[in-house]
Order: sequence, then structure tokens, then C-alpha cells
Amino acid sequence: MKYDGYQIAPGINSNKPLMKAELEMILNTHPGISEGSVVGVPQPNRPENDIPVAFVVSLDKNLREKDVTDFVNGQVSHFKQIRRVTFMGALLKVVALLRWH
Repeated sequence: MKYDGYQIAPGINSNKPLMKAELEMILNTHPGISEGSVVGVPQPNRPENDIPVAFVVSLDKNLREKDVTDFVNGQVSHFKQIRRVTFMGALLKVVALLRWH
């Protein structure tokens, strides 16, 4: 995931540090969030840059997008800031099966 030239989560062939994990760690410490995940979404006008988007399961029916972005964005650099929040009933979890040799 890139934003304004900064690598904030891994892309193809990327060896940059993972920032996605940092954003999710902060996101999941919010007292009104049961669980959350962050993905990179390409910007329509700048497809080379992804914006961080959070998907959250809320414990608080009054929790708003601004509450979440203020909470996370107050703890990270400008290029890591979450730009959008989508509230979900549950998050899909995928288990990768590995073949051990």
C-alpha cells in the first residue's frame, strides 16, 4: 500500500516495513471496536497510491467514522492516516492452508 510515495503496507515485491499491522494494532485498541482490519484502496486519480481504509466491527452503536479516524490518525504520521472507515457486522477471516514438506 502506498500513499504520496510512502510505502505503508506491502505491495508486490515489497520489502518495506509493514505499516498495516501498526494501523490495525492501534485500531483494535479503540474501546468501541470489537475488531478491525485495514486494506489499501487505489485512489481513482492516482492509482499508484493506495489510501488506508479501515473495516471495523463496532461495539458502540454511536461510534462514528470521525471517532475512529481521530483515534487512529492522532497516533500516526500523516502518510499512514486512515482515510475512510466502513462499519461491518463481522469481518471475513480467511485461513491459508500451507503444504508442509
